[in-house]
Amino acid sequence: MRGVYCYLPVLRAKEGEFRAVRSLSPSARSRLVPLFDVPIPVLKDGKTLGGYLAERAEGIHSAWGTARPLYVDVHDLPLDLRTSSEVQPITYLFDLLRVHGSLAVPVTGTEPDRDRDYLAAIRAIVARDRMGACLRLAEDDFTEPQTLGTSVRGVLKDLAVKSSELDIVFDCRYVGNRGLDSLRAAALEGLQAIHDIGPFRNVIIAGSGVPDMLGRRDYGKVRREPRVDFELSSQLAATLADRMPIAFADYGAIGAHFVPPKKPVTVPARIRYTTLRDHVFYRGKRSEYPEICRQLVASADFLGENFSAGDRRIGLCAKGITGPGNPTIWVGTDTNHHLELVSEQTWRFLDESKLVGRFALPEPERRSWVQSELV
Repeated sequence: MRGVYCYLPVLRAKEGEFRAVRSLSPSARSRLVPLFDVPIPVLKDGKTLGGYLAERAEGIHSAWGTARPLYVDVHDLPLDLRTSSEVQPITYLFDLLRVHGSLAVPVTGTEPDRDRDYLAAIRAIVARDRMGACLRLAEDDFTEPQTLGTSVRGVLKDLAVKSSELDIVFDCRYVGNRGLDSLRAAALEGLQAIHDIGPFRNVIIAGSGVPDMLGRRDYGKVRREPRVDFELSSQLAATLADRMPIAFADYGAIGAHFVPPKKPVTVPARIRYTTLRDHVFYRGKRSEYPEICRQLVASADFLGENFSAGDRRIGLCAKGITGPGNPTIWVGTDTNHHLELVSEQTWRFLDESKLVGRFALPEPERRSWVQSELV
């Protein structure tokens, strides 16, 4: 599966993101592969960890299907968490995904990040499913080039895989407050440190320009944040074109460090709308969602109702044809638009840079584009 995608969105394994993925166009599906992060479970009303993981597996399967691979990570879950039968969450989840027929690739970190028990569980999954593995490096890992090579070799040994069976994600997390020069230098140092170990199956640069929180000061305003993450990946892809293909990754329309409130709150109306250069944010009172839809539709940023299923829903809500929905639907709407735009933008960048030949993207699925999930 080397080079079968040019865009890897890192998405929460939640219903809003599942809705967004289910409504993708065939072209977007052919250019991206999702990495689903399983959030920390909130177990209420007798729900078990096993039941929670079964819901995640069903959502992942229903969103992506079985035609193409995908990545799944549980790095937010405590390392000592176990099901009632004393099974590790990652093992239990991959058992369920295998039953569904999903082509899931397990994600791990280095041993100091995940511990030996976790790496042993990943090794067992890799040996059974033969899908290889993905190593997700935090910035602390790749800003220490002296030890990075040793850590990566250790992971290859622990998982009993070749470098050609391992994907590596350089995960910068939130980069909106960072200078491009320092980010680029850190990533280049890390890439140089692993250069002689490879070749790896895929190398991915991940980051997010979406702030984790939009405060009350943003009520009634239009806020713009530059997409530093895409600029970073495009610069690295062009710089390293002769040595390795670089895929782009981000966190969709949600901040990389977003943590939901621990107690019930009234979520304000919000739109997170991605343009070629910026993230544009609208926020208002809960009842004002149709109004902020109308503001977006009237702006030069709006790409039209036919651009994506998410844009279609925003347009219909602005006209009063469909209801305002709820926070889950808003996440699905914003994420769907984001995935469509970024997958197309990444493809165009590769085409214009004459880098498309470094990838082996599949032909789009020849099926009708179903928008009913969001609309």
